[in-house]
Amino acid sequence: AQKALCLYILKQYNQSLETAQLAVQCGDDSAFAYEMRANAYATLGNYELALKDYDKTLELVTNPNTPNNDETYLNRFCPLYNLGRYQEALETCDKALAITTTPNKLPQIYSKKAAALNKLGRHNEALDDANKALEISLNDPLGISEKKIAISRLNK
Repeated sequence: AQKALCLYILKQYNQSLETAQLAVQCGDDSAFAYEMRANAYATLGNYELALKDYDKTLELVTNPNTPNNDETYLNRFCPLYNLGRYQEALETCDKALAITTTPNKLPQIYSKKAAALNKLGRHNEALDDANKALEISLNDPLGISEKKIAISRLNK
């Protein structure tokens, strides 16, 4: 699974996926192996399989509500969002927000929440979360984008 991570970092996503699949097939039943495979699936656009592996990752950890799992919840957002499952995407952001102890992840969480809320037509809430992201990180690209979307929809 470590090799899959290295390949992923090198943006060799197909090779990363193959390596992670091989690790799992050879008995690596670690949360890390499943998360690496999920990351590769998500990057390659296979959202259903990515989501399945992110869920398996959370199933394998001793306690999915510990702060070190906030990244897995954040990673779950993209497949859910891309599958049009916006309410679940919002819920996974809320879960990440509830357990994170890493302040530098807050802009990402809030801007992703804003994206899901905009898709759900909840533009006032989206604007609030986009503003929270931008209060922490003025240049957060997703926060900026989602703020513009929320304002545009609210002005109609």
